[in-house]
Amino acid sequence: CDDMNCREFDTRIPDFLDQCPLKPETINANQDDDGCPDVGKEEVRVAAGVLVLARPLTFIGNGAAFPPGSLRLLAQVAATLRVHAEIRVLTVSVTARDLATAERRAQAVKRTLVERGVEAQRVVTEGVTGGRVGVELRFARLTSPRP
Repeated sequence: CDDMNCREFDTRIPDFLDQCPLKPETINANQDDDGCPDVGKEEVRVAAGVLVLARPLTFIGNGAAFPPGSLRLLAQVAATLRVHAEIRVLTVSVTARDLATAERRAQAVKRTLVERGVEAQRVVTEGVTGGRVGVELRFARLTSPRP
């Protein structure tokens, strides 16, 4: 966002669109593109190489559909990725009892992120068997974050 004169704490919101230029945006799937802090808990945190979720992503039954709470959580993941341009590729790793289910669920996560504005080429999926059933969101920063 350097070419659009963006403040450090709102790395993807150009100053001319930032409605609160002296305050950081709260990434919480509630008006995440206005540049303002707002009501709602941030449930996605960027840590060393992973996105840490406040609660696990879940699926309905043995399928690849999400309950409403997981859809809201994925909306925050998408908003976080839109703001953190330095995260170039996110690996969605889903562990399930069988490979077909794991791959379907990983693709469902990717599809949901893309529907919420994340570029498809930024999301790589992998299905995994064995180990604890769940979803892990890993990334490598391919460019340095802003100082």
